[in-house]
Amino acid sequence: MPPAMRIDCLLQSYSGQILDDGIHSDRHHQLLWDQARALVGIVPLQEGVTDEAARIALQILQDDMATNLVPGDNPGDAAGCLAESLRNIHEYLAENYSEVFAGQQDHVPLCSLLVSGNQCFYQPATEVSAFLFSNGNLTAMTVEQQGAGPAVYPLQSEQQAILIEDAALQLITPEYLRLTLTRFPDNPEFALRQINSKAQQKGFAGRPLICLCSIHIEAPAKRRWFSRN
Repeated sequence: MPPAMRIDCLLQSYSGQILDDGIHSDRHHQLLWDQARALVGIVPLQEGVTDEAARIALQILQDDMATNLVPGDNPGDAAGCLAESLRNIHEYLAENYSEVFAGQQDHVPLCSLLVSGNQCFYQPATEVSAFLFSNGNLTAMTVEQQGAGPAVYPLQSEQQAILIEDAALQLITPEYLRLTLTRFPDNPEFALRQINSKAQQKGFAGRPLICLCSIHIEAPAKRRWFSRN
């Protein structure tokens, strides 16, 4: 039996709004939060990447996961589903937005974070950094090379996954992020307010795009054996 899991996610847009399930427009990004599948998607609106193309990319990602990812599947299947979806997105965008995407060589500027089983799957994009936090330790999530497929990280029973835009991270530093999460491990809302204040003190305009996912994994209950008289 797979371990029981609860995911609490705070996804903050540039305007400071905490986003609910669905696809949302931001000044600099298109954003997806899918609670049912513990799935986050971020498309930075880089030069030439329109709102329309970014929204379609996230819609394809969400539809693919809804169709192909079955809760309780082998975690390897989750990695395969995510990688296949990224290929589908690239094929669609390369065909319909060839002036932007045709030369990207199977790499989509889409940052995705998926929690399945007791593992976290991460696909990077420019302008966004990702970390795992647990017991006072902040670990950067990386992949070996673009287009190589999502990186896979095992999860502990109590852990946080963080996505934050690079422009804000450069101002507040990863060390401040680590210290803030260490001080407020059970209060992500307050930690988020502290990060916002620090970024604005350092000159960041608006509030940073940031996602705080608190991951709680419970071990399966042990089976009890009773002797017969």
